[in-house]
Amino acid sequence: MLLATVGGGLEDLARRGGAAAVLLGIGVVAAKVAGAVLALALARPWGRRLPPRLLERTALVIGLVLSVYGGLLVVVGAAALAGAFGSPAHPTALRWHVAVWDPWFLFWGLLLATAAVTRSRQRRRHPLGGRATQP
Repeated sequence: MLLATVGGGLEDLARRGGAAAVLLGIGVVAAKVAGAVLALALARPWGRRLPPRLLERTALVIGLVLSVYGGLLVVVGAAALAGAFGSPAHPTALRWHVAVWDPWFLFWGLLLATAAVTRSRQRRRHPLGGRATQP
């Protein structure tokens, strides 16, 4: 199990189990599914039924938050691994965060923000949703 790669209070909560751990797991899954649906709404035709500015701005804000969160955690985690703050309490978990988990937040955020900006530009260029045709 990869639980040891999480570390800290979340690892302890998951190991204890119980309703709080289950609710946290459900909340994490729900947030990730919502993020996936948001990304799909930007790219799929059914997303055109949603208010475009609200969809694009929501995706942009969430993308920027994820990018800053992931980027900051990678930088701070790398500094911690280098010993900038003393010896890490959970070095295995910290290595996993710096090398695997936190870059995914950065990557996801950058892609989501890019998709939001691209969709907004395309919508402004072609307000009726059609593609430009060659004369």
